[in-house]
Amino acid sequence: MKVINSFIILTVLCFFHLYGCIQGTSILGPSVTSSDAALKVDMAVFVGLAANPNASNLQSSSFSVLTVIQQTLGVNPRDLKTKFESKSVDDCTNNLMLYAATTTTNLNGLVIVAGSCKLKKEPI
Repeated sequence: MKVINSFIILTVLCFFHLYGCIQGTSILGPSVTSSDAALKVDMAVFVGLAANPNASNLQSSSFSVLTVIQQTLGVNPRDLKTKFESKSVDDCTNNLMLYAATTTTNLNGLVIVAGSCKLKKEPI
């Protein structure tokens, strides 16, 4: 069973890394649309939970926090025009993934982590 769980975690991590490498580049440098940033945020939380040994003990109501995280960060899954600097999105998703991988009670602390992130919008 541990081998299967490890395989699933590695597969998800590889997908997340591959998705992180395939991104658009604007004239100003690497950028991420708001919809891609929302996907990266969700993936970071899910990858963190997949690596969390206490994930089965988390409160089930914790998963409703994903929408609040997106609102706190100012990303919208339906917005294809707003772009953010890729580095700021990656830094934020790393912090979210780390918290999700280490939390023992619920995911409400992710909102605080998201509030500390500073996503930089690219000029239009």
